[in-house]
Formats: sequence, C-alpha cells, structure tokens
Amino acid sequence: MMEEKKQTDLGKLGYEISNPNLILIGRIFTRFGYLENQIEMFIHVLSCFPDQETSDIVISTMNFNSKIAVLRELIAKKFKDKPRTLGRFGKVDAAIQTAQGQRNMVAHAKWFTLEKLPDRILFSHSKMKARLESEVGAMSTTDFERIIQHIDTAIRRLDRFIKPEDDPAPSETP
Repeated sequence: MMEEKKQTDLGKLGYEISNPNLILIGRIFTRFGYLENQIEMFIHVLSCFPDQETSDIVISTMNFNSKIAVLRELIAKKFKDKPRTLGRFGKVDAAIQTAQGQRNMVAHAKWFTLEKLPDRILFSHSKMKARLESEVGAMSTTDFERIIQHIDTAIRRLDRFIKPEDDPAPSETP
C-alpha cells in the first residue's frame, strides 16, 4: 500500500529523498564510523589490553559517549604531566563533540521533502533537555557536505594527536 502524499502550502509532502542526498547521508555515517573506529583503536593502545579479542569484548559493549569518556580518562592519566598535550587533546575532543552532535541530528531526524523546495531536504528533530525541544529545518547538499567536513576535521585532529606531524614515520591520510 503506497503512502498518500499530503498537500501543504509548499506543495505535496513526500518522504522520497533523492539518491545524491541519500549518498551524502550515507557518507556522514561511514565517516563517523571511521572516527569511532579510530577512537576504539586508540583506547586499545592506551589501555594495554592483553590482546585484541579482550579489547574488542570490552569496547564493543560501550556506546559512543562511554568510549569518549574512557578515552578522556586514559588521555588524562597518560599525559597528566604534559599540559600542552592535554590542551591539544581538548581541541580533538571539541572536534569529536561537534561531529557527534551533527551526526546525531542527522541520525535521529525525521526527513521529508516538499514539492516546491526541490533542492532542500526538510527535517524535524526533537530532543529532551530540561524540557522537550523541537526543531524543524531544511538542509541542502552544501549543509550535508559541511557535516562531512566537520567529521573529517575530527578524524584529522585525532590522527594528528595519535601520530604527531614531527614523527618521522609516514602517516596515513583518512
């Protein structure tokens, strides 16, 4: 049974998102997955788990916020006598938090289209803070690209923190 489109002042309301936009949404999730994988690997290295399997067992049970909390504590412990390094991690952490907030907005929004706004995808997003807050907005291809750039910034900052540029060994670019 096909869902009937509702008529609004801006034309028919639909739920079919174009393939180019679906690809951008997919890129947000794959890039964020890469960021999460990098965080997991860094936790493994800093934690000194006896083997990869033990590390996987522990880390796989954590949600993203738990992984970040563990990473913060491990960084604070390892670099407690190096305030500049802790300051550098603060910038990494801020970039990760920005990326996470944007990824969460995309992940938890309800997406739809309107006939008279073909170059925009509209969304509705609600979250509970002190009280329920709702947001309705529109995003363009450029907006999705900007989110991808923020995630890539977090990835680059974490990669540079793990392997500083002054290290003579070659580094990989995500």
